[in-house]
Amino acid sequence: MSVFRQLAVTTLFALLAACNGAGTSASAFVPPPSAAPGVYFEVRTAPSEAPFIVLVTDPETIGKGRALAGTSNTTVVSGVVVAAPVWYNPNWAFYLRPDSVRMPEVTVEVCQATATYVQQHLSDVGKSFLPDSQWCAVGTQIIREISP
Repeated sequence: MSVFRQLAVTTLFALLAACNGAGTSASAFVPPPSAAPGVYFEVRTAPSEAPFIVLVTDPETIGKGRALAGTSNTTVVSGVVVAAPVWYNPNWAFYLRPDSVRMPEVTVEVCQATATYVQQHLSDVGKSFLPDSQWCAVGTQIIREISP
């Protein structure tokens, strides 16, 4: 990511935080009046990472996420990376396309990475990194469901 783009993304996050008071804390989750339908989950792809928020629209995946939320069990969270910020995932410069989010039992190794690694290589997503923009966060903990 170029220095200019990184500065622009950082500035955008700061402005969004100032406008809605959400800051970078998932506990201050404040959706806009026209929040998208689905269920929001706060997840963590590595112990030292900031929370990542996914919007899930698939009923089977919603059920699996609810069953795992708040437990110490881990799963795979998989979906198509969209290289743009979104209001409900303020800690990151990307999100997963809601209709693509799944929690499969197995994945291929080529799509496995942490959220930090994806963010650091966002300009390569869909090219040399993460073919077809498909990301698989193996060992993800579903922290909790967030109600808008």
